[in-house]
Amino acid sequence: MEKADEAIADSRAVEFWDAAEDNPETLHYFRFVNDLPLNKSHPNLRMNLLECSQVTRKELLRFSWVTDILIRRVNAVTLMRIGRSRRLL
Repeated sequence: MEKADEAIADSRAVEFWDAAEDNPETLHYFRFVNDLPLNKSHPNLRMNLLECSQVTRKELLRFSWVTDILIRRVNAVTLMRIGRSRRLL
């Protein structure tokens, strides 16, 4: 994830907070970067990275996913929910 770290350091990552619809005491912190190389061996294969931290009074949970779906602020919450539920689109 070296390129992801570079994208975050270069401020190419999008970051935002969102309150959970079902529980306003639960906050989600999202960070995503699109169009990253898969790895050094396959720089032409591109991927998108979504990270989510779920914050409550009792715990902090972190999740991350790699996808070929273009991530935008408007679909990040939906992608997180699908990823957490293990459903397919």
